[in-house]
Amino acid sequence: MVGYNHELPVLFLQYRPDTAPQILREVDASQLPKYHRSEIGCTDLSSFPIKEHKADAVTVLYREDDTKLLAIVTEIQLRTSEEKRYTWPQYVTNLREKLRCPVQLLVVCPDMHTTEWARGLFDIETDKFALIHIVVGPDNMPVVDDPEKARRHPEVAVLSAAAHGDSTDVLDAAQAALDAVSPDRVEYYYDYIVSNLSTAAREHWEARMETLTYGWQHDVRSKWAQEGRDEGRAEAAARHVVALLETRGIALTDEQRAAVRDCTDAELLDTWFDRALTAAAAEDVFTD
Repeated sequence: MVGYNHELPVLFLQYRPDTAPQILREVDASQLPKYHRSEIGCTDLSSFPIKEHKADAVTVLYREDDTKLLAIVTEIQLRTSEEKRYTWPQYVTNLREKLRCPVQLLVVCPDMHTTEWARGLFDIETDKFALIHIVVGPDNMPVVDDPEKARRHPEVAVLSAAAHGDSTDVLDAAQAALDAVSPDRVEYYYDYIVSNLSTAAREHWEARMETLTYGWQHDVRSKWAQEGRDEGRAEAAARHVVALLETRGIALTDEQRAAVRDCTDAELLDTWFDRALTAAAAEDVFTD
């Protein structure tokens, strides 16, 4: 089932058309021509109505005379999938035919296992097929550690924080980036960052929030306080545990969900929350 770790990065790409070009520019500038403007394109890349094929995001770059210069198909790939060996080339060729312009495939992966798989997916030696594509993983995700740059490209800064959370400069820049995000989106961006941080990185993130340097920090903390007053600390903490696990794509059984919901021990809920930050499965959260 597709979860937040897939859907939120897709939204980042759709909210701001310059996000995909900015990532491509920093990873391999030779693949990005100079363009005048960008816009979000149609993600329906089906060639026949019998079977639907939809990419995660399509960005179209234009020259000053409004002719199409380049289309970027971006895929958020969370895990390996043999199906992509056949659908990704179809995305590229179908979009090329549809828009009548060159097409670049950009694949964004959250971990090195998936990154290395994606980079070697089209091996001309064994598959007799070559597709030039750019794969971005933790090792080459753009590092955004400058607050001003983070404000200009907040979605890239959020992805950078998720990939490089061990850098305090990157985390500080991401806090500045959220100040450039519309209020109705801040919570989603915040949740995505926190769900991908280690315990140490999360401690730094929360410590920086205490400074209340940015307006969004005050809004988030005020919301937490209101939740505590309205629901009680334990009830709010239980909701946060479930939300974090869902954000990270970790499934809960009905029994586990009920155990969290019915728990009134705030300290135990805090322990579960801390474990949920790095847990690989639900059992890792509740095992003593």
